[in-house]
Amino acid sequence: MLDRWFEAVEFDGMRVVSPPLLLAMLGAELPEHELVAVAEALVTGAENYPGLRFAARPRVALDALRAEAVRFVGMSGADALTTALDRVRPGVESPMETYLRLRLVDAGLPEPEVNVEIRLPSGRNVRSDLAYRADRVLIDYEGDHHRTDADTWFDDIERVREIVSCGYDHVRVTRRDFRAGRFTAVVEHIRRRLG
Repeated sequence: MLDRWFEAVEFDGMRVVSPPLLLAMLGAELPEHELVAVAEALVTGAENYPGLRFAARPRVALDALRAEAVRFVGMSGADALTTALDRVRPGVESPMETYLRLRLVDAGLPEPEVNVEIRLPSGRNVRSDLAYRADRVLIDYEGDHHRTDADTWFDDIERVREIVSCGYDHVRVTRRDFRAGRFTAVVEHIRRRLG
């Protein structure tokens, strides 16, 4: 039994535990949202996900993670992993997108789509971190680089201006909005706009 649990893979020239085993081990230590964020980092195909050091994206497929998770039944953390994998979505581009989506759902909102591309009447394609497409509500997490990088800042202003002019509601969320009272206001703002 131990041999199948403790298989190793090579990463940066070192032998480390496999991604499924790592997640099962972390399941005993991490809160659910953090475990989901780690899993989403492993299954993302996004080249712009911050801090990832592995070139091949995704590092592991979500279906493979789910299939492997059953091997760890009975291990501390296995139940948490199974629960977390139900909430994992491929294509997420940052841990803050993960935390935002999970907090919105935990607050009673329907689950938004992840990294949706919308074609505007001008022909421009825009992407949004999260979306309630049918209700024309787009949500973006604005990390600090949206403020400190001048090109990103100007592009964001132009993009949001065009999105709003096409009848979409655009909600921008920052780290500060994750505070309890502020997050409640974000949730209520979105809730009022959903059909």
